[in-house]
Amino acid sequence: MISRVNSILFGLLGCLPILGCQGLSYRTPHSSTPVDFFQAKARPQPPQPSPIRLVSAQDNEVNRLPPDQPVEGHAKFDNRAIAKQEIASHASPAANELPPAHLTCAAPGTNGADVPRELSKIFIQDYVIEPPDILLVEAIPSLPDQPVQGEHLVRPDGSVNLGTYGSVRVGGMTLDQARAAIKEKLSQYIKNVKLNVDVFAYNSKRIYIVADGGGFGQQVYPLPFTGNETVLDAIGQIGGLPTVASKKKIWVARPNPDDTVQTLPVDWKAITQDGLVSTNYQLFPGDRIYIESDRLISLDGLVTKIVTPMERVFGVTYLGARTVFQLQNMGRGALAGGGF
Repeated sequence: MISRVNSILFGLLGCLPILGCQGLSYRTPHSSTPVDFFQAKARPQPPQPSPIRLVSAQDNEVNRLPPDQPVEGHAKFDNRAIAKQEIASHASPAANELPPAHLTCAAPGTNGADVPRELSKIFIQDYVIEPPDILLVEAIPSLPDQPVQGEHLVRPDGSVNLGTYGSVRVGGMTLDQARAAIKEKLSQYIKNVKLNVDVFAYNSKRIYIVADGGGFGQQVYPLPFTGNETVLDAIGQIGGLPTVASKKKIWVARPNPDDTVQTLPVDWKAITQDGLVSTNYQLFPGDRIYIESDRLISLDGLVTKIVTPMERVFGVTYLGARTVFQLQNMGRGALAGGGF
């Protein structure tokens, strides 16, 4: 019985490497020569297609192309290219033009040429107020029994409460627009009011880090957006790369208002060990930094999930068979003792 159980276990374990290799997903291939990736940009070269691709979320599920071949001077990408976009880019020079940026601090640079990075950051123009930002509102003068001074939370409906003066809707406005709206409201009660409106806490804009757990779920870390974070800053806020992370499979997924996504590959070795900033991108609201797990760790997790249930089943079976065998031997021993 024991030898039969062992033979079954060895046979199943022999098939696990094949199952594990087929179950692994290769999402974002990375350049095997990260140093050449940056050195190639320093040499004058003819214009080449940008490695940063715009992908439609709807078409990406239907029209998939095989993985792109590595191009000299660029990182190799996964199969997120779209046939419709390629045809449109050749048909019309204005096919890749995007509509105006969304109000909520959308990131500039959609063609890969002007993506902000470390040492070339840009400033966010016209911050848009949204719930649950906290505004600092100070009005001089104000009514003696109801001063307007202090922090005011932007409620889910986009308004702020000014006490007896009522509520003012400021959601979706810039600071100048919110200041004008609040001043108009207070002018109904106070003459020649002087108003100061500023953002006390930036709570509405976030960036996300998604870390794969090697087959055991994924961890999501939301971080507040302050306007100065880079990839290295964001990963540093969670204590660095997780222990199961792969240093060659990190990228930034940047959504756009027109239902496309911008994929920016990250060369972790170049950023940390070589001090190169070409892939240390400046982050913007809504950016997702995805950290893939190491392939061997993912394989180990897959083997664990397959073997553990079988170990429990065979363990219970073996324990039951052994108990039955012991009971049978105890009965025989009792009969043998009674004979003497």
